[in-house]
Amino acid sequence: MKRSILSILVIAGLAGLISSCKKDEEVIDKNCKVAFILNLTNAAGDTTFVNGIAGELIQNAPAPSRTGFKFNGWYTNSADANPDPTKNTAPPKFPAYDVSVKPIYLNTILYARWIK
Repeated sequence: MKRSILSILVIAGLAGLISSCKKDEEVIDKNCKVAFILNLTNAAGDTTFVNGIAGELIQNAPAPSRTGFKFNGWYTNSADANPDPTKNTAPPKFPAYDVSVKPIYLNTILYARWIK
């Protein structure tokens, strides 16, 4: 009798241990936020935020315009995005981030580049 009670307790303990190790399905948050820094005035309202989903193209990306300048693309490197094209005329070191063909995977900051 003692042996059967002990066996039942061992089996119940093992069952509890196994069920406690069972992993629940992980919920992965695929929401991303993209900050588009327009480089128009360097003011707080100079940034547009767009929500996106990891692995997908950015929807509703802003189409910036600036009097006297031509928009030259979005850049992940702030040094390549020249807010004052009259002072910074160096060519970009990295390629533009083409939001129409390149999906996002993380929260991202993109900077507008302007040319005179």
